[in-house]
Amino acid sequence: MENAGEVIYNLMLPYAKAHPDDYNEANVFARVCLAFDRTEEAMAVFRHLSEVYPRKLDSIYFLAQLYAKQGETQKAIEIYDRLGKEPDLGFRMATLKAQTYLQSGDTTALINEGRKLLAEAPKNVEYNNFMSDVFDAIGMTDSAIYYLDRAAEIDPEDGNVYMRKARIYYNQGDSSKY
Repeated sequence: MENAGEVIYNLMLPYAKAHPDDYNEANVFARVCLAFDRTEEAMAVFRHLSEVYPRKLDSIYFLAQLYAKQGETQKAIEIYDRLGKEPDLGFRMATLKAQTYLQSGDTTALINEGRKLLAEAPKNVEYNNFMSDVFDAIGMTDSAIYYLDRAAEIDPEDGNVYMRKARIYYNQGDSSKY
């Protein structure tokens, strides 16, 4: 007797094969494949969707995450680099690349990604916040505070900067600074 996952998979398979460009159905099918340990099949579907729909981030994100999870960090980064050239996607892709570097333990590449952003726009508050997040994630809180101070100098009215700074001090147990 088939289990529920096999039934769902078998019901979806004919449509998925006949209509691989149906984004919504293919995306659901790929997730069903993931849920029932059909990772290679899911990756094939996500690869196809990323080629047909290069600006639909959710399937591309899943593909890159699967590459990263399998230890194929470079393939994940290549996807993010390709998408980062699309208008309005650069910062989002840099963020996803940073997550991938963090997961793989490549702190040098993680920091370099933030430095690239700052080289493009050193007075961008969001990029300074990003660098703060990078350094906070790797436990370098002094550097994280430095970039938050820079962000506050650029936009002293941005309450988010002060909340981030307070969170770091709170996590350090330094009640006199938050």
